[in-house]
Amino acid sequence: MHLNYPGMIQCAAATYRRLAERFDFHAPQTTYLKGKGEMTVYQLISRKA
Repeated sequence: MHLNYPGMIQCAAATYRRLAERFDFHAPQTTYLKGKGEMTVYQLISRKA
């Protein structure tokens, strides 16, 4: 489980697919987003070297 913290960047699957070659992400997790319901999100770690 990953913790949420101020400044953390989460993105949806479509954005993850576009950025996955250039950035590292934590494994996907399901979370409840107000107005959207349950969604799979990816937490950005850093730019790939």
